[in-house]
Amino acid sequence: MAVLRQVAGECPDYESFRARCPLWSEPYSDVDRVLCTYETAAILIRHGGLNEDLFFEQIPRVIDVWDAAAPWVEGLRKDHRAGLFRSVDWLAARMTEWERNQTGSS
Repeated sequence: MAVLRQVAGECPDYESFRARCPLWSEPYSDVDRVLCTYETAAILIRHGGLNEDLFFEQIPRVIDVWDAAAPWVEGLRKDHRAGLFRSVDWLAARMTEWERNQTGSS
C-alpha cells in the first residue's frame, strides 16, 4: 500500500503513471499486486467466499485505492484490455453503498 500511496502522489494521470511505472517494472508490479488483491477479494465477495462486512471493516478502504488507481486503470484499459480490474471498480462502488448503509443504521 505504501508504494501505491507514493505512486498516487507522483502520478495524478495515466501519462505520468506510464512514465513512472512502465509495464512490468517493479513499481508497476507493486501497484498491480495491490489491485489484484482487491480484484480477488471482489470476486470472492461476489460469489459468497468472503464476508463483505468482515472485509470492509478490516481491510484498507478500496474506495481510496480505486480513487488513486482509476485514472491509470482507465488508460491501461484503453491501451491493453477493456475489462481490466472491473471487479475492483465494482468493489469500490459496493463499499460506498455499504458505508452509506452503515451510517444510516447507526
